[in-house]
Amino acid sequence: MNDNRPLFSVSCQTELEARLERLTALRGWKPRALGKLVSDWRRMVSDIANGYENFGIDDYMNELYLRSMLQDLIDNSADECSGELAAALRPIDDDFLSLTVEARWSFGATPAWCNRVPKRPWPDLRDRLIADGLM
Repeated sequence: MNDNRPLFSVSCQTELEARLERLTALRGWKPRALGKLVSDWRRMVSDIANGYENFGIDDYMNELYLRSMLQDLIDNSADECSGELAAALRPIDDDFLSLTVEARWSFGATPAWCNRVPKRPWPDLRDRLIADGLM
């Protein structure tokens, strides 16, 4: 979203930020602000669209972890706030799905985005995906 409208209602922003803080502490994640997490996921999808050069499979998997963090937040928040977060992520997720295909086999993660690879992987990632039997 490039306009200046907030992504979430004030009450959900507060709840989601508090929930994220608790989840990061519980799971040992690096602390992040909710807006930064969403913008990092948006940037990652944009990077895929633009070729995501100079990154390997480990970088790619670390980036997918961002979306897993957001899903954990959706799964552990009140329905209204989960819905607001899911709605904010939907267009980004749709872009991600359009830019990727299912890997030949699972990376071992349940969420669908963790088992997808770019349709047009950059050379280093393509070579690793082929070597690992994912493409």
